[in-house]
Amino acid sequence: MLPNGKEVAVKQLKVGSGQGEREFQAEVEIISRVHHKHLVSLVGYCITGEKRLLVYEFVPNNTLEFHLHGNVRVFHWHIPF
Repeated sequence: MLPNGKEVAVKQLKVGSGQGEREFQAEVEIISRVHHKHLVSLVGYCITGEKRLLVYEFVPNNTLEFHLHGNVRVFHWHIPF
C-alpha cells in the first residue's frame, strides 16, 4: 500500500545474479513504455543497495488467465501414443 492509499504489487528481483541488473534495467525501460489493456502498468521502482524492486499496479482477484479469458476454463489434454 502506497502512502496515497493505492494498492500495488511488488516484484523483487534476485540479488547477486549477473543478469539481474540488466534484467532490471530492461524491464523498467520496456514496461514503462508499453501500454496495453492486458498488461499491468509499472508504477515505479526502488533501488536500495543490492535490492531491486519493481512496483506494479495491483490487479485484485483471480488470475491472469481469468482476466485474459474470463470464466471459460480450457483444459489441455496430453494423450501419449
